[in-house]
Amino acid sequence: IRERYHLQQNVSFESFNLLNLSYINKFESIISFETIEHFYESDIIILLKSFYHALKHNGTLLISVPYDQKECENAKKMGFHLTFEIDETKIQTWAELVGFKLKNYWYQNYDTHTVCKTLQKKDFLICEMTKHEG
Repeated sequence: IRERYHLQQNVSFESFNLLNLSYINKFESIISFETIEHFYESDIIILLKSFYHALKHNGTLLISVPYDQKECENAKKMGFHLTFEIDETKIQTWAELVGFKLKNYWYQNYDTHTVCKTLQKKDFLICEMTKHEG
């Protein structure tokens, strides 16, 4: 990716374990699409806390996850997803544990790529949350 965007002066790329983020109040926004499900549920709070600390006050975290994906043999064999059945309730619980305030949910259909507040066929859940400190 560095090669592809080598002419872009305002972009940098880092490679490291997200559970070891050490940024404090650095970013106004963090976008993390199709990431959280690749962590064990026990590590998701650590990940979200890292995002929380990396955001500035009133910063925004935007995440996307497979919506309510069931754990099945095929998914386990592929080994990519480590947490399943992520829905609004799980996201809200994790967000509240970390201190995020939930702002919006959207859903995406995989076939049409449509993103809406309501969809008949929900393949992905997109969530916007903000960092608010007392």
